[in-house]
Amino acid sequence: MGRGRTSIVALLIGVLLLAGCGSAADEDQAVGGEVPAEQEGESAEGPTEDQAIITTARAAMEVSDAADAVDEVVSQVESYDGVVESRRESAGDDGGAGDAALTLRVPAESLGDLLDGLDEVGEVVERTETSRDVTGAAEDLDARIGASETSVERLLEIMEEAETSEDLLEAETTLSERQSELEALQAERSALDDRIEMSTLELEISGEPLGGVEAGGFLGGLESGWRGLTEGANWLLVVAGAMLPALLVLAPPVALCVLLVRRSLRRRRTRRVRGGAAD
Repeated sequence: MGRGRTSIVALLIGVLLLAGCGSAADEDQAVGGEVPAEQEGESAEGPTEDQAIITTARAAMEVSDAADAVDEVVSQVESYDGVVESRRESAGDDGGAGDAALTLRVPAESLGDLLDGLDEVGEVVERTETSRDVTGAAEDLDARIGASETSVERLLEIMEEAETSEDLLEAETTLSERQSELEALQAERSALDDRIEMSTLELEISGEPLGGVEAGGFLGGLESGWRGLTEGANWLLVVAGAMLPALLVLAPPVALCVLLVRRSLRRRRTRRVRGGAAD
């Protein structure tokens, strides 16, 4: 009994050391799907079959009607078996064209076609595309998952050979911890796979020119003149609003003063007329 228990404890310690070495190899490994900085970077060439690439893009476009443009873009995304991850739309003031912002996910091989298709919807005024090589991060996760699976299998074997309830309880506790670590690594690998297989496009749609009208030319002069007229009218309204309370307070005494002055002038004129008649 004693010798069998000693061998089981020794085997358990060996398993723990093996799993500890596997998990401590990369303490700075990204959490929640993030990739270590030293493994990220611009992909100078196209990806090979063995490479794991995450591609993201951003685009901005001008359209005559934002709502119609959103419907067209969403239709294109769905045709590529993509999804709309987030969607925000705002109606324009006084029946204007409005604007929208979309976060789109499409298969990586369809991202280029989707970006090219935006030209059919409106005028693309901005477009950027970035690729990151995460092959090292994927390989590291695979290695850690493999080590965790081996650790779990050995712990299951130890539980089958346990001769005392104490040994069995200790093995079960360790097994629960290793299974939790394995599930976390598998979830992280799944999230990384999703980012590799499905590219993300952040799209801004504006129903008004994003850059505005150029300063030169007839349209620029017309816009400047209209802006000056409206700003001047607004300024006059502000001044009138600020003076109105003061006018309401001062109006009665001012009116009384004007009335008294007019009476005084009228009396003087009357006296002069009577004096001239007496002469």
